[in-house]
Parts: sequence; C-alpha cells; structure tokens
Amino acid sequence: MPCFMILSALFAPLIDLFFPLFCVSCKRYGDVLCNTCVTSFTLDAPKIVLNPAPSLHACIIAARYERTPVSAALRALKYEGVTLLVPCLANALRRSLDAFPQSSNIVVPVPLHWRKKALRGFNQSSLIAQSLAKTSSLQVSELLVRTRYTPSQTRLKRAKRLKNMTAAFRCTQKSPRDVLLLDDVTTTFATLEDAARALKAAGARRVTALVVAHSRD
Repeated sequence: MPCFMILSALFAPLIDLFFPLFCVSCKRYGDVLCNTCVTSFTLDAPKIVLNPAPSLHACIIAARYERTPVSAALRALKYEGVTLLVPCLANALRRSLDAFPQSSNIVVPVPLHWRKKALRGFNQSSLIAQSLAKTSSLQVSELLVRTRYTPSQTRLKRAKRLKNMTAAFRCTQKSPRDVLLLDDVTTTFATLEDAARALKAAGARRVTALVVAHSRD
C-alpha cells in the first residue's frame, strides 16, 4: 500500500474531528453533499435542447441551477474549492448521457483563461470532464484555449454576455468531426456558442454541449 494511503487511513479520524464534513447545501453533518440533497439534485429529469445556438447541434442539461443543492454545489466547487463535489457533478452528467446517448466519445471542457485558472487553482469543467471519463468510454481532449480574459458572465445582462464572449476561444489543433463540449453552467449559451464556433473552425461538424445546470436569464 502506498505511503500516502497508509498516512491517510491513520489520520482520517483526526481530520474528521478537526475538519468535519458538512453538506454544502443543507449543512447537515456527514458528507460534502448529503443523501437527501443528492436525491433532490437528481429530481429534475435531464433534458435536451435542440439547436440552442447557431453552432450547437444540441445542449444536454442535467439539472436546473435554481434548485438549491445544484447551485450550492456549483458555487462551493468554483468559489470555495470543494473538489470533493466533482464526482457527484460528473454522475449527474453521466445520467444525462444515459438518457440521451451520443455518438461522440470525445469530451472537450470549456477552458478558463490562464489568469483565472491561476487564481482559482483549477478549471472546474476540466475536473468534471476527467471524473466523467474515469467511469465511461469518453476521452478528454483539451483542444480549446481561451485567448482573452473576459469578465465573469454572472452579473451581465444577455446582450453584454453575448458581446463578452465573442472570439474568446481558439483550437490548438484539428478538431474531431463530432465532439461533446462540457461546461458547468450555462444561461444564454453564449460561452458554449463561441467555443463551438472555434471547434467548427478547426474541423468539427457536430458539437453537442453537455452542462451540469442551466440558469434562467
């Protein structure tokens, strides 16, 4: 057994004593997302939206952002660094793909600008994609880079969101013809559309988006 696993097993009781896990949604002790909130997370049947933007064939959506466990989990991951939530979010996407099977086995996470990634320490979409690939036949391909720093979309109105994300991505190599484009949250599909446009310019013919949650504009 590797040394770090032995140490982890030895110190797990102390870690739990001084840094106990509480549900990020309901604050119940025991896990980072309790069973009750996981059940609530999955109440929304996944849905598919056809042609949500000019460059997107479809968008598969796992849940509604307005459902409290969903928004709480995504905020905790992005802004508090609670990466223990990644497998739960990946499971939601896996169920969505089971409901709406796709021909592509290439998943491309939407990238962060290097400045934002340096501040956050990780790209949440990339972590979710990697977790999803571990228990499926999908392969993660980091084809996209963000070419310019853009303000957060969170507080922008629809028109400004669309303008904010114009020509923000490029492909580093030729794209497969059929790809899945993964992001954590979408509202206006502006980010997904610009990323899909870059993939199509690099050779993609069909881009299907895959998102954990959709938020109302």
